[in-house]
Amino acid sequence: MAACLDWKGVKRLNDLVIRRTPGYFIARAADYWRLWLNRKRMKFGDLPDAIVRLYARSLLILRTHIGNNGAIVAANDSDILQFARDTYAYMWPRDGALAAHALEVAGFPMPSQKFLEFCGEIIGRNDFFHAQI
Repeated sequence: MAACLDWKGVKRLNDLVIRRTPGYFIARAADYWRLWLNRKRMKFGDLPDAIVRLYARSLLILRTHIGNNGAIVAANDSDILQFARDTYAYMWPRDGALAAHALEVAGFPMPSQKFLEFCGEIIGRNDFFHAQI
């Protein structure tokens, strides 16, 4: 699916996908995230490979909860829609701070910096946060 502000943009994107193939873009995205994850070479000692893979997967999952603006949502869930007609996709400053700290300790300071910048932008005039969607 191609999305753009006008038909010409959609056609340009569609033509690009046809020319390069969906596989090209999937491989490019996989390469990007592999490089993102491996740019910080950590030493895991004699930890089992399964634990190292779980750590890497956890970092990638954590990264999926961060918007381009720096907001870190508490959860990208949808199952609650069946019961409460709501989601938990809010930015809670405390939860976001914990996630940002974990990324910082893991050697990924940029998402943490973006999160703090986002918090600085949304804090109210009364110096408190409202839940952000």
